[in-house]
Formats: sequence, C-alpha cells, structure tokens
Amino acid sequence: MVAPDRHDDVYSARVAATYTPVDYADFSLIYEYGRRGATGGIGIQTEFFNYNFDSISATARLYF
Repeated sequence: MVAPDRHDDVYSARVAATYTPVDYADFSLIYEYGRRGATGGIGIQTEFFNYNFDSISATARLYF
C-alpha cells in the first residue's frame, strides 16, 4: 500500500553510439544517468528513498 501523499521522483537520460565497420558486425556504447526517489508520508514529510545511478554498457554483435 502506498501512502496517500507520497510523491515519486523518477527521470533518466540515455546516450548511445553505434559503429558498424562491416556488414556483419556492429559495436555499441551506451551511457545512462538516472534518479529515483520518493517522498511523503502520512501527515509528515518523510524521504523514503533517494538515489542517483550511472550506467555504462558496451556491446558487440556479429551477424551470420
């Protein structure tokens, strides 16, 4: 059950780049930044959780 005056705060941004040197392979690099949080409570101002995150991923794909 969620508190009646709880407010969720969520956003994220993602940037990706893909390089395809030949027809049968490609390489990708992805960076993501985000924030998750929730505040509120029953009659009082409470911070339930609040955190930021960074994510970097790299992929290589071969097509047969």
